[in-house]
Amino acid sequence: MSIKIMKSSELGYTTRAERIVELYNQASQCPFNESLNLVKPCSTRIIFSEGDSAGVLVDNHPSHNVWRVMFAAFDSPNRERGLLRECITYAKAQGIDIALVEINGGDEASVWERLGYTHFGSIGMCMTLSNRSLDFIDYSAVLA
Repeated sequence: MSIKIMKSSELGYTTRAERIVELYNQASQCPFNESLNLVKPCSTRIIFSEGDSAGVLVDNHPSHNVWRVMFAAFDSPNRERGLLRECITYAKAQGIDIALVEINGGDEASVWERLGYTHFGSIGMCMTLSNRSLDFIDYSAVLA
């Protein structure tokens, strides 16, 4: 399957973004459903496989100029087939170095840890995993 990156100005972007959030909500153990709220769509991208209706929705964090995963989800038949790793690897090769993953309490962190996102911290009220130590993340707040 071929991996691609889609910008918000491309045809089908909103449909694919909504599908990612829909599949995320179906698979999440979170007690609430997330919704798609793109404040600055021009700073977002979707990394996806041509054979899947969803993918990885990322944005460039407005205050810190790093890429973060907002949502990631794939069609049921494509889960556990390495698409997430392929998307993250492809994005990095294309200059989108994803440093952060925003997570909810019900999210499966081990998937991200296997991809190198092992630094658990917070930005305000948001829990994050990062693939390196970043000075704007409070890592001490979650150690207790």
